[in-house]
Amino acid sequence: MQFPALSTHLAAEEGLARNASQAPSMRVLLAADGSDPARIAEAWIVRLRWAVPPRVDILCVARPRRLASGVGLQTYRDAVRSAVADLRQADLLLALHIANSVGERLQSARLLTRAWARQGDPAPEISAMVRADAPDLLVIGSQGRRGWFSRRDTAAEVIGQVDAAVLVTRALEDGDKPLPQRVAVVANDGGASGLRGWLSRAGWLSEAEVVTGAPEAFHDVAAEFRPDLIAISRRSGSRAMDLIVRGALESASAVLVAPIPRDNDRNQVPVP
Repeated sequence: MQFPALSTHLAAEEGLARNASQAPSMRVLLAADGSDPARIAEAWIVRLRWAVPPRVDILCVARPRRLASGVGLQTYRDAVRSAVADLRQADLLLALHIANSVGERLQSARLLTRAWARQGDPAPEISAMVRADAPDLLVIGSQGRRGWFSRRDTAAEVIGQVDAAVLVTRALEDGDKPLPQRVAVVANDGGASGLRGWLSRAGWLSEAEVVTGAPEAFHDVAAEFRPDLIAISRRSGSRAMDLIVRGALESASAVLVAPIPRDNDRNQVPVP
């Protein structure tokens, strides 16, 4: 398992650290790359209602530079090989800079943060950190359903690779109202109660309107209720539910996907 190549622990105010230590808080992993979808995901973390302010790890993945077709790094002479290695190190430092910048903005919102940088393909690297660090929640931006179908979408890939709660954000309502305002819970086989419990413990249901529906009624619920957050409880590998996730990104600004445990108790989802 490859652990983050570079990391920075951003300092927090002493009073904030002391208050956060008095109660359990969620551990959140935010995928950042400096893009507009990533900035939307960052804004969701700031505007979400939290029962206790979360501790946020920011991960930025530097994509490896593509060499000429059929030419591997090992074929270069030492000087050229060293120069290419320096470029990749510079890419990693840039990724760390992006993660640090996000961390500084989140700290201005009084959140505890750490910044990490890895190098490689984003989806596998994000998934590897989720498996290694086991955060309570992964937050990642998406281009939405259009991006999901028309091009490679990192959020779609990650959801298929991790057995963890994932918040996929697509848009952000104007203003500074806390989010979410309207929540649609989509689940079956008793998963709705466990998913609502997860949302309540996180603090997201405070002052929010909530409606619950079965997956087969998803489109009707989304059209009539117009939620800004759709929460979905699904089993890993469920193709029908994956289609609902894709459609949900057209109907709401964000989608929470929480897997149903493999044991016999389907009324529970991972507890933050």
